[in-house]
Amino acid sequence: MYIAVTGGSGFIGSHVVRHLSESGYRVLGITRGRAGPLQSATAIYQDGIPTVDCLKDCDALIHTAGLAHIRSNGAVDGRFDEVNYRLTMKIAENAVAAGVKRFVFVSTIGVHGNWAADVVDEQAPIRAETPYSRSKWRAECALAERFSRSVTALSIVRPPMVYGERCPGNFPRLIRLAKLHLPLPFGGLNSTRSFIHVSNLASLLTACAVNQKANGVFIGGDGSNWTVKELMRIIDDEMATKTHLFPVPDLAAKIFMRVIGKRREWESLSRPLVADWSRARTELAWSPGVNSVFAVKAAVRSFL
Repeated sequence: MYIAVTGGSGFIGSHVVRHLSESGYRVLGITRGRAGPLQSATAIYQDGIPTVDCLKDCDALIHTAGLAHIRSNGAVDGRFDEVNYRLTMKIAENAVAAGVKRFVFVSTIGVHGNWAADVVDEQAPIRAETPYSRSKWRAECALAERFSRSVTALSIVRPPMVYGERCPGNFPRLIRLAKLHLPLPFGGLNSTRSFIHVSNLASLLTACAVNQKANGVFIGGDGSNWTVKELMRIIDDEMATKTHLFPVPDLAAKIFMRVIGKRREWESLSRPLVADWSRARTELAWSPGVNSVFAVKAAVRSFL
């Protein structure tokens, strides 16, 4: 089986390329520039858009390329739409024209909101609140409509925050805070948030690419469910330090974070968002290969 991966040199894409190769599949890695040779893959260096010709022999395409870890503001919000929606649809059109049998799209659990009182499964209400999540939701809707008129099957994976060794995003920010050895206002944060290790996400995306039952939407997850206090304890254990966590009244924190423009960041720390990934587990017979406790400790050590 021959599988193409967009964003092949990115954080998620490089792990997908590695997992596919180690699983015995032929891999076509597609990148925006010469970022160096891709491990165990045939590399195509383009402007991020695989042509019909380069996709014509591919059985599946896993689309990991996208824009995520930039600060949202009026000047750059249009970039989310340009990359996560418009670029995705161009690639989808080429995949259809090339006869690719399955298209796997990496979306985000954020289409269900920045937090949720109930466990989030595939039927949870859509509450895309940020330019990033709205661009992903717009792409989801357009892909579903486009592939309904073709023989190409569509899989959509909505992962929670992805972490791993040397990962970008909020996870390393907690580690940097712990390195300051200062008291932190996280003592009252008891809400559980879901994460997924990048290797387990790569495994799930592979399962979607090769399993004929993998149609529609799948929430991602691997049991990496922690409160901020629990994460800080793991970080302290790996760093052999002790961070003092003190509670802050939620209302005071909300007001302060709103004033400094960090309201959503506080929500990401203080409010729950738990993924229900049972559909992937039952319908695809998929299970994560990397233990969540081992994975988070390894991720912490990579920043030390």
